[in-house]
Amino acid sequence: MSHHAVRRPALVAGWLTLLALLVCGLGGQNALASTPRWAVLVYDGIGTEAGALVLGRVIEDRGLDVPKAGESTLRKANRLRRLLASHPLAKATVAISGAGKTAKLQTDERGFFKWRVPGGLEVGVHRVTARLTRGQQQRPVPGQLTVYPKAPGVLWVSDIDDTVLATDVRHKARMIKGLLTTNALELQSFPGVVDVLRAGKAAGHALAFVSGSPWQLQPRLRRFMAHRDLRRAPFFLKRIGLGDDADALMGQDGYKRRQLERLLKLLPGYKVICFGDSGEHDPEIYRALQKRHPGRVLGVLIHDVGGLKPKDPRVAGQVAFRKWPMALAWLERKGLLRTRKTAPTAGNQALASHRSCKPRVSVPLSQAASETKARAGAAARSVTSSP
Repeated sequence: MSHHAVRRPALVAGWLTLLALLVCGLGGQNALASTPRWAVLVYDGIGTEAGALVLGRVIEDRGLDVPKAGESTLRKANRLRRLLASHPLAKATVAISGAGKTAKLQTDERGFFKWRVPGGLEVGVHRVTARLTRGQQQRPVPGQLTVYPKAPGVLWVSDIDDTVLATDVRHKARMIKGLLTTNALELQSFPGVVDVLRAGKAAGHALAFVSGSPWQLQPRLRRFMAHRDLRRAPFFLKRIGLGDDADALMGQDGYKRRQLERLLKLLPGYKVICFGDSGEHDPEIYRALQKRHPGRVLGVLIHDVGGLKPKDPRVAGQVAFRKWPMALAWLERKGLLRTRKTAPTAGNQALASHRSCKPRVSVPLSQAASETKARAGAAARSVTSSP
C-alpha cells in the first residue's frame, strides 16, 4: 500500500472535523440567543475503585428530534446540522454527583468539563448527573460511570469507524454522503461484532472506544450502539476548534496516542487488547503502544477493510481478520475470554448494562447481571433525552 493510500483516511477524518468546525464556529463563544436553554451532558466515564474519570459538556439545547425509520433526507441532514451547530457555554460552574461523590467544576472555553473522581469507589455502574449552579434554563442529561475492580484485569480499546461501525472510511465521498443521508437507526455494525463485545463483557473485561470523530457526534454514536445492541462503553472523541487544547485537525496519531495513555493510567496494571482497522493508522498507532509498554498489550486485532497484502508488514506481529468471528476464534484460542478470578461470573456479565442509555443508581455488578432484554430495549429508547 502506498504512503498516500495510508494517509488518506486521516485526511478524511480531518475533512469531517473541518466540516464540524465550520458549522459550529471556531471559538468557545456562548450561544447567540438572548435566553438560551442549555443541555448539561454527562458523558460515560470509566475507572477503578482507586479513581475514575468522567467528562461532560454544556451546550445550547437545540431540541434535537428522535430519528425515525423512513424519514426524509432533509430531516436527517437537519439533525446533523443541529448536532454540529450547538454552541458551548464557557466558564460556567457545574455541580456534579455520582457514585457517592460530589464536586463543582468549571467549563472551559469549549464548554467541556472534566471530573477526576477520587478513590474509594464501589465496583459497579453508577448514575452521574450534573447541573448548572446558576439559574439558567437547563436540561440535565445524565451519564454513567463504570467502576472496575482495582485488581489488574483486561482493558479492551476499540476504534469505531470501519472497526465496529461500517462507514467506508477509505472512500471520502461515500463516507460523507452516508453521514449526511443516514440517521443513527440506519447505521450498520459488522456481522459478529456484537458477539465479540458480549464475550469480552462476560469475561469481565473493561471496554472503551477511541475514535477520531468529534464530540458533537456522540449522541449519534450512542444511539447507534443502543439500537444495534452493542455493549455500552465510554467514548473518547476529538475536541475540535482552535487553540493549544484542541486536537489536531488532520491526522489521528498524536490524538489517539494521548487517549490510549490516558486509559492506561485510569486502569493501572490492566493488560490491553486493541481493536482497529486497516483503513486508518491503527496498526502503526498500536505498534507504537506495544513499544512504549512492552508486555502490557496482549494482542492487536486489525479489521482488514481492504488494502492489506498477505504478510503485510503493516500488521506484522498483529492479527488481521476479515470477519469478526475470526477475531472471536483467535481470542478463544489464546484463552483471553476466560472469566477473571477476581470477580464472580455474574458480576462479569453485568457490564451488559452498558448498552442501556439511562443508567441506574450505583448498581452492583452482580445485580446488574439480571437485566432483561425488555429493560435494555426501554433504556435504549430513553436515549431520545440526549441532545
